[in-house]
Amino acid sequence: MPVAVTAKSGPAEVLASGILFSFRDEPIEVTFHLQAWEFTLRIVFVSDPSRPGATQEASPVSEHLLELRLFNTGSSLGSGTTKPMPIGTFGGKTLFLHHRVTSLSRGTADKEWHYTVFAANPADLQ
Repeated sequence: MPVAVTAKSGPAEVLASGILFSFRDEPIEVTFHLQAWEFTLRIVFVSDPSRPGATQEASPVSEHLLELRLFNTGSSLGSGTTKPMPIGTFGGKTLFLHHRVTSLSRGTADKEWHYTVFAANPADLQ
């Protein structure tokens, strides 16, 4: 029997949460279907020794595609956001992404990506 689950944290509703593994260190793409609208997050893992530590850059590719480049995420302890980061709006609410990446080794080892997407009314965030 399917069970419907809803979750929230403070003023934010959890829209989606999960754990995904990269396949052969390839990017991960996740498409979120919100009513009649959808958007895709493309997670690209980049090893760049010229950058200090783990960093990230986000850029919109199109109206429905956001690419998040995660640099130097090859730590078994993990790296990611320390607070949810805003990634867009939908239905008058702000969408946020909170995530962590772990890997068994630096370099080309597959990555384990933990994520939660939140939606919150901007008035509730004051």
